[in-house]
Amino acid sequence: MWPENEESPNDIIRGKFGEIAISLEESELGVMIFDRMEQLFSHPSVGNVTNLSIGNWGMCWEEDSTTVVTLLVESANKLPNLKTLSIGQVEPGECERSWILQSDMTPIWSAFPKLEYFHIEGGSGLSLGKIRHERLKTLCIITAGLDGAVVRQIAAAELPSLERLDLGLGCRQSGASVTINDIRAVLDRFPNLKSLGLSNSELGDEIAAMIANSPILDSLVSLDLSCGTLSDQGMAELLSSPKIRILKNLDVSWSYLSDEMVKRLEDAPFSVNTEAQRIDFSETVDGKVQNRRYVLIYE
Repeated sequence: MWPENEESPNDIIRGKFGEIAISLEESELGVMIFDRMEQLFSHPSVGNVTNLSIGNWGMCWEEDSTTVVTLLVESANKLPNLKTLSIGQVEPGECERSWILQSDMTPIWSAFPKLEYFHIEGGSGLSLGKIRHERLKTLCIITAGLDGAVVRQIAAAELPSLERLDLGLGCRQSGASVTINDIRAVLDRFPNLKSLGLSNSELGDEIAAMIANSPILDSLVSLDLSCGTLSDQGMAELLSSPKIRILKNLDVSWSYLSDEMVKRLEDAPFSVNTEAQRIDFSETVDGKVQNRRYVLIYE
Protein backbone atom coordinates (compact mmCIF):
# COMPACT_ATOMS: atom_id res chain seq x y z
CA MET A 1 0.00 0.00 0.00
CA TRP A 2 1.00 3.65 -0.14
CA PRO A 3 2.91 5.08 2.83
CA GLU A 4 0.52 6.09 5.63
CA ASN A 5 1.25 9.78 5.23
CA GLU A 6 0.41 9.78 1.53
CA GLU A 7 -2.94 9.57 -0.25
CA SER A 8 -3.72 6.38 -2.16
CA PRO A 9 -4.91 7.10 -5.73
CA ASN A 10 -8.45 5.69 -5.54
CA ASP A 11 -7.60 2.10 -4.72
CA ILE A 12 -5.56 1.44 -7.85
CA ILE A 13 -2.94 -0.09 -5.62
CA ARG A 14 -2.89 -3.75 -4.68
CA GLY A 15 -0.12 -5.25 -2.57
CA LYS A 16 2.70 -3.49 -0.83
CA PHE A 17 4.11 -0.15 -1.84
CA GLY A 18 6.55 -0.56 -4.69
CA GLU A 19 4.48 -3.32 -6.26
CA ILE A 20 1.63 -1.77 -8.22
CA ALA A 21 -1.18 -3.51 -10.10
CA ILE A 22 -3.61 -1.56 -12.27
CA SER A 23 -6.66 -3.14 -13.85
CA LEU A 24 -10.31 -2.47 -14.60
CA GLU A 25 -13.32 -4.59 -13.73
CA GLU A 26 -16.25 -4.98 -16.14
CA SER A 27 -18.46 -3.08 -13.69
CA GLU A 28 -16.33 0.06 -13.89
CA LEU A 29 -18.14 1.64 -16.81
CA GLY A 30 -16.78 5.00 -17.87
CA VAL A 31 -13.50 4.51 -16.03
CA MET A 32 -10.34 4.71 -18.14
CA ILE A 33 -7.22 2.85 -17.06
CA PHE A 34 -5.19 5.53 -18.80
CA ASP A 35 -6.49 8.07 -16.27
CA ARG A 36 -5.43 5.74 -13.47
CA MET A 37 -1.98 5.36 -15.01
CA GLU A 38 -1.58 9.12 -15.26
CA GLN A 39 -2.76 9.43 -11.65
CA LEU A 40 -0.09 6.94 -10.63
CA PHE A 41 2.61 8.76 -12.60
CA SER A 42 1.73 12.07 -10.92
CA HIS A 43 2.06 10.61 -7.41
CA PRO A 44 5.08 12.00 -5.50
CA SER A 45 6.33 8.51 -4.58
CA VAL A 46 6.00 6.92 -8.00
CA GLY A 47 9.78 6.85 -8.30
CA ASN A 48 9.86 4.12 -5.66
CA VAL A 49 7.86 1.69 -7.81
CA THR A 50 9.89 -1.37 -8.79
CA ASN A 51 7.13 -3.75 -9.95
CA LEU A 52 4.26 -2.69 -12.20
CA SER A 53 1.49 -4.91 -13.56
CA ILE A 54 -1.03 -3.67 -16.13
CA GLY A 55 -4.07 -5.93 -16.33
CA ASN A 56 -7.25 -5.32 -18.31
CA TRP A 57 -6.98 -1.81 -19.75
CA GLY A 58 -10.72 -1.92 -20.48
CA MET A 59 -12.14 -3.99 -23.35
CA CYS A 60 -8.64 -5.31 -24.06
CA TRP A 61 -10.22 -7.62 -26.62
CA GLU A 62 -11.31 -4.59 -28.69
CA GLU A 63 -8.52 -2.08 -28.09
CA ASP A 64 -4.88 -3.13 -28.25
CA SER A 65 -2.14 -2.15 -25.81
CA THR A 66 -0.67 0.68 -27.91
CA THR A 67 -1.90 3.44 -25.58
CA VAL A 68 -0.66 1.51 -22.53
CA VAL A 69 2.81 1.17 -24.05
CA THR A 70 2.84 4.82 -25.13
CA LEU A 71 1.90 6.08 -21.66
CA LEU A 72 4.52 3.85 -20.05
CA VAL A 73 7.27 5.07 -22.35
CA GLU A 74 6.27 8.73 -22.05
CA SER A 75 6.41 8.41 -18.25
CA ALA A 76 9.54 6.26 -18.08
CA ASN A 77 11.53 9.03 -16.42
CA LYS A 78 9.09 8.83 -13.48
CA LEU A 79 9.79 5.09 -13.06
CA PRO A 80 13.60 5.09 -12.81
CA ASN A 81 13.69 1.98 -10.61
CA LEU A 82 11.28 -0.24 -12.53
CA LYS A 83 12.59 -3.81 -12.60
CA THR A 84 9.45 -5.88 -13.20
CA LEU A 85 6.81 -5.11 -15.82
CA SER A 86 3.73 -7.14 -16.79
CA ILE A 87 1.33 -6.18 -19.57
CA GLY A 88 -1.91 -8.08 -20.09
CA GLN A 89 -1.95 -10.06 -16.86
CA VAL A 90 -5.74 -10.35 -16.86
CA GLU A 91 -7.59 -12.13 -14.06
CA PRO A 92 -8.86 -15.69 -14.87
CA GLY A 93 -12.37 -15.60 -16.31
CA GLU A 94 -12.10 -11.92 -17.19
CA CYS A 95 -10.82 -12.48 -20.72
CA GLU A 96 -9.40 -15.39 -22.71
CA ARG A 97 -5.74 -15.07 -23.61
CA SER A 98 -6.48 -15.41 -27.31
CA TRP A 99 -8.73 -12.34 -27.09
CA ILE A 100 -6.11 -9.99 -25.65
CA LEU A 101 -4.89 -7.53 -28.27
CA GLN A 102 -1.25 -6.62 -27.80
CA SER A 103 0.94 -4.27 -29.84
CA ASP A 104 4.53 -3.29 -30.62
CA MET A 105 6.74 -3.47 -27.51
CA THR A 106 9.85 -2.05 -29.21
CA PRO A 107 9.90 1.24 -27.21
CA ILE A 108 10.00 -0.64 -23.89
CA TRP A 109 13.57 -1.87 -24.37
CA SER A 110 15.22 1.55 -24.33
CA ALA A 111 12.71 3.23 -22.00
CA PHE A 112 13.44 1.00 -18.99
CA PRO A 113 17.16 0.18 -18.80
CA LYS A 114 16.87 -1.38 -15.32
CA LEU A 115 14.16 -3.83 -16.34
CA GLU A 116 14.95 -7.41 -15.27
CA TYR A 117 11.59 -9.17 -15.72
CA PHE A 118 9.14 -8.64 -18.59
CA HIS A 119 5.88 -10.61 -18.70
CA ILE A 120 3.37 -10.40 -21.56
CA GLU A 121 0.06 -12.21 -21.87
CA GLY A 122 -1.77 -12.45 -25.18
CA GLY A 123 -0.12 -12.77 -28.57
CA SER A 124 -2.55 -11.21 -31.02
CA GLY A 125 -0.84 -8.25 -32.68
CA LEU A 126 2.29 -8.70 -30.57
CA SER A 127 5.67 -7.58 -31.85
CA LEU A 128 8.90 -7.28 -29.88
CA GLY A 129 10.78 -5.43 -32.61
CA LYS A 130 14.54 -5.25 -32.40
CA ILE A 131 15.37 -6.45 -28.91
CA ARG A 132 18.42 -5.03 -27.16
CA HIS A 133 18.66 -4.87 -23.37
CA GLU A 134 21.62 -5.30 -21.06
CA ARG A 135 19.88 -6.27 -17.80
CA LEU A 136 16.80 -8.31 -18.70
CA LYS A 137 16.98 -11.66 -16.92
CA THR A 138 13.49 -13.06 -17.55
CA LEU A 139 11.23 -12.87 -20.60
CA CYS A 140 7.83 -14.53 -20.29
CA ILE A 141 5.22 -14.57 -23.07
CA ILE A 142 2.06 -16.57 -22.41
CA THR A 143 -0.38 -16.99 -25.28
CA ALA A 144 -2.92 -19.36 -26.76
CA GLY A 145 -1.28 -18.86 -30.14
CA LEU A 146 2.18 -17.32 -30.59
CA ASP A 147 3.23 -15.93 -33.97
CA GLY A 148 6.47 -17.44 -35.25
CA ALA A 149 7.66 -13.93 -36.12
CA VAL A 150 7.84 -13.09 -32.40
CA VAL A 151 10.01 -16.15 -31.71
CA ARG A 152 12.28 -15.17 -34.59
CA GLN A 153 12.63 -11.70 -33.04
CA ILE A 154 13.73 -13.37 -29.81
CA ALA A 155 16.24 -15.48 -31.75
CA ALA A 156 17.78 -12.26 -33.06
CA ALA A 157 17.75 -10.50 -29.69
CA GLU A 158 20.70 -9.04 -27.82
CA LEU A 159 19.99 -10.09 -24.23
CA PRO A 160 23.34 -10.86 -22.58
CA SER A 161 21.83 -11.24 -19.08
CA LEU A 162 18.91 -13.50 -20.02
CA GLU A 163 18.60 -16.49 -17.67
CA ARG A 164 14.96 -17.49 -18.00
CA LEU A 165 12.75 -17.73 -21.08
CA ASP A 166 9.11 -18.86 -20.83
CA LEU A 167 7.01 -19.16 -23.97
CA GLY A 168 3.43 -20.41 -24.01
CA LEU A 169 3.24 -21.40 -27.67
CA GLY A 170 -0.42 -22.32 -28.14
CA CYS A 171 -2.21 -23.90 -31.09
CA ARG A 172 -2.79 -23.16 -34.74
CA GLN A 173 -6.50 -22.44 -34.33
CA SER A 174 -5.57 -19.51 -32.06
CA GLY A 175 -2.85 -18.18 -34.36
CA ALA A 176 0.26 -20.19 -33.44
CA SER A 177 2.73 -20.40 -36.30
CA VAL A 178 5.92 -21.30 -34.44
CA THR A 179 8.01 -24.01 -36.12
CA ILE A 180 10.58 -26.33 -34.62
CA ASN A 181 13.26 -24.41 -36.53
CA ASP A 182 12.12 -21.17 -34.89
CA ILE A 183 12.61 -22.77 -31.49
CA ARG A 184 15.95 -24.28 -32.47
CA ALA A 185 17.20 -20.82 -33.43
CA VAL A 186 16.27 -19.49 -29.97
CA LEU A 187 18.12 -22.31 -28.22
CA ASP A 188 21.16 -21.71 -30.40
CA ARG A 189 21.02 -18.01 -29.53
CA PHE A 190 20.78 -18.58 -25.77
CA PRO A 191 22.66 -21.80 -24.98
CA ASN A 192 23.31 -20.79 -21.36
CA LEU A 193 19.75 -20.36 -20.11
CA LYS A 194 19.08 -21.64 -16.61
CA SER A 195 15.31 -21.91 -16.98
CA LEU A 196 13.36 -22.70 -20.14
CA GLY A 197 9.61 -22.99 -20.64
CA LEU A 198 8.16 -24.17 -23.96
CA SER A 199 4.72 -25.00 -22.70
CA ASN A 200 1.22 -25.39 -24.14
CA SER A 201 2.61 -26.51 -27.49
CA GLU A 202 1.39 -28.76 -30.27
CA LEU A 203 5.05 -29.62 -30.91
CA GLY A 204 5.58 -31.39 -27.59
CA ASP A 205 7.40 -34.49 -28.82
CA GLU A 206 9.46 -32.58 -31.40
CA ILE A 207 10.58 -30.05 -28.78
CA ALA A 208 11.58 -32.78 -26.32
CA ALA A 209 13.61 -34.60 -28.96
CA MET A 210 15.36 -31.39 -30.00
CA ILE A 211 16.26 -30.46 -26.41
CA ALA A 212 17.63 -33.97 -25.85
CA ASN A 213 20.30 -33.21 -28.46
CA SER A 214 20.86 -29.56 -27.60
CA PRO A 215 23.84 -28.03 -25.78
CA ILE A 216 21.31 -26.08 -23.69
CA LEU A 217 21.09 -29.08 -21.36
CA ASP A 218 24.58 -28.22 -20.18
CA SER A 219 23.22 -25.21 -18.31
CA LEU A 220 19.49 -25.80 -17.73
CA VAL A 221 18.31 -26.13 -14.15
CA SER A 222 14.56 -25.95 -14.84
CA LEU A 223 12.57 -27.15 -17.87
CA ASP A 224 8.82 -26.69 -18.41
CA LEU A 225 7.12 -28.72 -21.17
CA SER A 226 3.71 -28.78 -19.50
CA CYS A 227 0.21 -28.35 -20.91
CA GLY A 228 1.10 -29.50 -24.42
CA THR A 229 1.08 -32.66 -26.51
CA LEU A 230 4.14 -34.35 -25.02
CA SER A 231 3.79 -38.15 -25.07
CA ASP A 232 5.92 -41.14 -24.09
CA GLN A 233 7.80 -40.88 -27.37
CA GLY A 234 9.19 -37.41 -26.71
CA MET A 235 9.74 -38.07 -23.02
CA ALA A 236 11.75 -41.22 -23.79
CA GLU A 237 14.00 -39.28 -26.15
CA LEU A 238 14.59 -36.62 -23.53
CA LEU A 239 15.41 -39.20 -20.88
CA SER A 240 17.88 -40.86 -23.25
CA SER A 241 20.18 -37.86 -22.97
CA PRO A 242 22.77 -38.29 -20.20
CA LYS A 243 22.76 -34.51 -19.73
CA ILE A 244 19.16 -34.59 -18.49
CA ARG A 245 20.48 -35.60 -15.07
CA ILE A 246 21.82 -32.07 -14.58
CA LEU A 247 18.26 -30.76 -14.28
CA LYS A 248 16.79 -29.94 -10.89
CA ASN A 249 13.18 -29.37 -11.97
CA LEU A 250 11.09 -30.76 -14.83
CA ASP A 251 7.42 -29.90 -15.36
CA VAL A 252 5.47 -32.24 -17.65
CA SER A 253 2.09 -31.83 -16.01
CA TRP A 254 -1.06 -31.87 -18.15
CA SER A 255 0.69 -33.90 -20.85
CA TYR A 256 -0.08 -37.32 -22.37
CA LEU A 257 2.28 -39.61 -20.49
CA SER A 258 1.35 -43.20 -19.69
CA ASP A 259 1.26 -44.61 -16.19
CA GLU A 260 4.43 -46.52 -17.02
CA MET A 261 6.27 -43.36 -18.01
CA VAL A 262 5.05 -41.51 -14.93
CA LYS A 263 6.35 -44.40 -12.82
CA ARG A 264 9.68 -44.22 -14.60
CA LEU A 265 9.94 -40.51 -13.87
CA GLU A 266 9.51 -41.18 -10.16
CA ASP A 267 13.05 -42.57 -10.21
CA ALA A 268 14.52 -39.52 -11.93
CA PRO A 269 17.37 -37.81 -10.05
CA PHE A 270 15.52 -34.49 -10.14
CA SER A 271 12.12 -33.13 -9.16
CA VAL A 272 9.36 -33.90 -11.69
CA ASN A 273 5.80 -32.58 -11.81
CA THR A 274 3.67 -35.21 -13.56
CA GLU A 275 0.23 -34.28 -12.22
CA ALA A 276 -2.96 -34.39 -14.27
CA GLN A 277 -1.86 -36.55 -17.20
CA ARG A 278 -4.47 -36.71 -19.95
CA ILE A 279 -5.61 -39.73 -21.96
CA ASP A 280 -4.41 -39.96 -25.54
CA PHE A 281 -7.35 -40.87 -27.78
CA SER A 282 -5.30 -40.78 -30.97
CA GLU A 283 -5.96 -43.69 -33.32
CA THR A 284 -4.93 -45.05 -36.69
CA VAL A 285 -7.67 -45.07 -39.33
CA ASP A 286 -7.00 -46.49 -42.81
CA GLY A 287 -3.28 -46.35 -42.15
CA LYS A 288 -3.32 -42.70 -41.09
CA VAL A 289 -2.78 -41.51 -37.52
CA GLN A 290 -5.64 -39.35 -36.27
CA ASN A 291 -4.10 -37.09 -33.65
CA ARG A 292 -6.30 -36.52 -30.61
CA ARG A 293 -3.81 -34.65 -28.45
CA TYR A 294 -4.40 -30.97 -27.75
CA VAL A 295 -2.86 -28.07 -25.87
CA LEU A 296 -4.48 -27.23 -22.54
CA ILE A 297 -4.95 -23.52 -23.21
CA TYR A 298 -6.42 -22.96 -26.65
CA GLU A 299 -8.32 -19.71 -26.04
